[in-house]
Amino acid sequence: MLYYRQRDSLEVALCLDLVRDRDIQVINMIYPGQPTTMIINIYNDPTCLNNNAIYILQNLDLLTNRPVILTGDWNIHHAI
Repeated sequence: MLYYRQRDSLEVALCLDLVRDRDIQVINMIYPGQPTTMIINIYNDPTCLNNNAIYILQNLDLLTNRPVILTGDWNIHHAI
């Protein structure tokens, strides 16, 4: 789920063609005169034994000519 403050010149577009997973949301932020910024929001379900969201992220073919922000609740735990 995404909440943002609406502005006249800012366009927010949900990108459904890159990832089809309920734990990953990809959003393009389009602002005139600036490169399109991609936000990838991840919820890594701790009950999923194979860490599906992390695997999908590792195998995404992302464009290298635009800013990308990775954010979310990774639910990755360690013993330290």
